[in-house]
Amino acid sequence: MFAAVQAPGTYSFTQLEQLWIDNGGNAILAPVMAAIALAESSGNPNAQNPYDNNGAQTSWGLWQISDGTHNALPNWNDPNVNAQYAVGKLQSQGLGAWGTFTSGAYLNYAPPGMAAQVATIGAAFAHTASSLSSGGGAALNSAAGVDGVIGGAPIAGAPWNANTKKIVVTCAVLVLAFLLWRALP
Repeated sequence: MFAAVQAPGTYSFTQLEQLWIDNGGNAILAPVMAAIALAESSGNPNAQNPYDNNGAQTSWGLWQISDGTHNALPNWNDPNVNAQYAVGKLQSQGLGAWGTFTSGAYLNYAPPGMAAQVATIGAAFAHTASSLSSGGGAALNSAAGVDGVIGGAPIAGAPWNANTKKIVVTCAVLVLAFLLWRALP
């Protein structure tokens, strides 16, 4: 749950948003990723879960990153490195890679009054990923402008087709939702 008092050595929602952006994460998705990090680690860069995935793997750091084993990832407890790992995880696996997203638990970590906006942004990104590609991750990256491709083609050379229209409309809705969310007191 969102805490008014921040524990020493932990990151706040706002700090996690900025950390996400500073390390290559999509700014519109920053509130969702900050809430996920808080749900996963309580903002503790040294968090470890050796029992993740029913004990099959250990997850590490702010965004609880794992390679599917119990082997520690290099520099996992460096907040910038962990954020970079999280950006890569999002690009390759989408938001569904985090159990706290799929369960909705991340919404409990949004600041008071912001859960609806965070949920809207998360749902729009997740919907875009699932509706545009069976792979999910590639469509999410394209819709979010992360890797600059649509269906493997550069955005500049991509044909104006149904998927391109969906991406444009979804991005416009996301930008509007984000601007409205930021304008709220």
